[in-house]
Amino acid sequence: MGQQQLLLIALSVIIVGAAVAVGVNMLQKGSEQAKMDKFYQQASIMSTNIAATYKKPRTMGGLGQDYTNISAGSGVSEKCSLLGIKDSVDNSKIVVSGIDAPASDSITITLSNTQGAKSNYSGTFAVNDDGELTWTTPVTE
Repeated sequence: MGQQQLLLIALSVIIVGAAVAVGVNMLQKGSEQAKMDKFYQQASIMSTNIAATYKKPRTMGGLGQDYTNISAGSGVSEKCSLLGIKDSVDNSKIVVSGIDAPASDSITITLSNTQGAKSNYSGTFAVNDDGELTWTTPVTE
């Protein structure tokens, strides 16, 4: 082989190697973003369920438009049951790790995952009496 052909082969190997490295990096970033998006999606579903429970009268198993009905002494799973949400989301491993009702018209919920220390995410969001969701602590690793 000539010197020019060897140079072209070496250059091709370098370009392909760089492309593979960039592709792997993009895949890892996409995976991390997907994990965070899972939290946002789950919080959105929960806020809808919570707003429906909030507006439902107490005689029908709701909160009667008062979040202070969530007992301060109850555990997280009891509070989740009162709010009409699951405290663990099937295969996604996202769990409700904290619920606080600081006022009669809002509630704060903390989500976290249990997939190991390396991918341990958590975030806190608030739901007001209209069912609007606001992240008080963004989802972080």
